Amino acid sequence: MLAVAGGKGGCGKTTTAVGLARALAGRGVSPLVVGADPEVPDLRRLVGLPPEPSTDALRGGDLDRVVHRPTDLPGVAVVPAGRPDRPGAALARARRWPGPVLVDCPPGCGGYAAAPLRACDRALVVTTDRPQSVEDARKTVRLVRGVGATPSGAAVRLAGDDGVADVSGGEFPPVLTRVPEASSPLADPRTRAAYARLADALFPRAR
Repeated sequence: MLAVAGGKGGCGKTTTAVGLARALAGRGVSPLVVGADPEVPDLRRLVGLPPEPSTDALRGGDLDRVVHRPTDLPGVAVVPAGRPDRPGAALARARRWPGPVLVDCPPGCGGYAAAPLRACDRALVVTTDRPQSVEDARKTVRLVRGVGATPSGAAVRLAGDDGVADVSGGEFPPVLTRVPEASSPLADPRTRAAYARLADALFPRAR
């Protein structure tokens, strides 16, 4: 189970989770994206879903009946975030999904951010290349390690002329892809190629 985490809202975390899921679906696997941010339902808004069924239903319902399957994301299953209490129970249920499970985590380093990270084995840290975003991402890396997950890599969204921060070295995980700036990142062929590279790095194809 892969957490998609970020230290700052607006860094592109949710878009990266969906873009990565679509890239995986294009390879013939069946990814599930689970929303874990109860305060800002960006995942539901991004893919145009109703609020229910949500992760609340994961605790006891049949997975196939709980998931949404957006028509413009063929092969991708989505469950939007429900109530903030006991996210671990919902994510434990999501582990039964037969394909990759991506968890769209809350930003920051508070309790809401830490709880879903504890349920995941590893994490992708998303940041822009702006200095403050990178500094917040470094805090997220420390949080990931602190709860026992592995920071498997970073995805950096290029933010234009003022994006000049160094995102290499030290405790920062390797940068697996750089996502070019785009007004419609899920539709732009350059960003789709970046998410495909990310899928290959995080989920290598069987040889």
